[in-house]
Amino acid sequence: MDRLVKLPEGLPRSQSDPSDIDFHRYLSEISRYSDGVDPVRNPFAPGAGLPPPALVGRDHELRGAAVALERLAQRRPARGAVFAGVRGVGKTALLNEIRRIVTTRAWIHAKVEGGSSGRFRDSLAQSLNSSLRTATAAVGSGALDRALAVFKSFSLAAADDGSLALGIDVDPAGGVANTGNLAIDLTELLGELGAAAATLGVGCALLIDELQELASDEVAALAGAVHDATQLGLPVVVFAAGLPNVPDLLVEAHGYGERLFDLQTIDAFDDERAAEALTRATAIEHVGWTGDAIRFVLDAAKGHPYFLQVYGKHVWDFALASPISGADARAGVAAGRSELDRAFFGARWQRATAAQQEYLRAMATVSDHRGQARSSTVARHLGRTLSALSSTRDQLLRKGYVYAPGRGTIAFTTPGMADYIAARS
Repeated sequence: MDRLVKLPEGLPRSQSDPSDIDFHRYLSEISRYSDGVDPVRNPFAPGAGLPPPALVGRDHELRGAAVALERLAQRRPARGAVFAGVRGVGKTALLNEIRRIVTTRAWIHAKVEGGSSGRFRDSLAQSLNSSLRTATAAVGSGALDRALAVFKSFSLAAADDGSLALGIDVDPAGGVANTGNLAIDLTELLGELGAAAATLGVGCALLIDELQELASDEVAALAGAVHDATQLGLPVVVFAAGLPNVPDLLVEAHGYGERLFDLQTIDAFDDERAAEALTRATAIEHVGWTGDAIRFVLDAAKGHPYFLQVYGKHVWDFALASPISGADARAGVAAGRSELDRAFFGARWQRATAAQQEYLRAMATVSDHRGQARSSTVARHLGRTLSALSSTRDQLLRKGYVYAPGRGTIAFTTPGMADYIAARS
């Protein structure tokens, strides 16, 4: 097939000129899929952080988060969680589901992505601003006056034009949360927000994605502020996600880093959970699978949640009727691999410099089935010394292409990257 979503017979098949397609006719003719595999109703959602149609295999993590939130609402001690794993295992989707739970409970909260929009302080102030304005409208400003004033001070220290506290009509609190020292200011801010939230019978939650992108002093400030709020018995909690090295970052940043949070590793699915992710998604649309179709996709995806979404999307687009057949699965997986090579692996590869590509190519050659290798083995393969390669290795670590699972060991953060590079070497 020459396109991923089949057009009805008689419609132009060229994608080079969209004006060739009569979309009104197209939309009317695809109604013939209404009892089968309608491409408009494709339930799969490959994308960064997009919610999957069926969030399977994460019941333990979600139950733990719900319990922690309820305990804190009842003024009982509880820890937040840090979810660590390679790229594409669903950490962001998990964090977004926890955010949905927090929102339904009317908690004061902020969602921040490390490294996405400048300093952590600025991003935090911007996200908290929306939540605080909503809380003020819902309960009246009286219970939040002090916290809002402190937040205004915190925001002004980030942007003195007041742009990060728009819509919050209070005067800033003098001498609080405005020193410019993030560790001090964040501790004072979370203390005030936690106290206000407790008065309202809720709590304050911070959700941090890509935690490894924060600077070490920002991680230290976050951990210190949470530690202080915990000691005061305030309902303040952090849920965060990042690459497999984030537990080490917490330990290095704060003496109690590993004890402040429930550190959880997020892995790929086993066959049972992977099959459930596929079948529950299509069952929503009353579409089933043959056994060989499921098996083919499972073998291709190797339990990786993002790959399941990509392959599922393309398999669905190739199928015309339920159940999805083995032929549909083979065609869809081939199309899915092409997309992954172009957008998932290829985009990262193209952003690497020539020296970084050389290092990654050597890693792919000497790594084991987990995508891990000894740094000394990589250096030996390249005929270089460890010190000569240390700068390139550090650059790849900072870019998030690799991580260090242990002393002297290096690993790809993206499953399947070694195979992608090896196939092009």
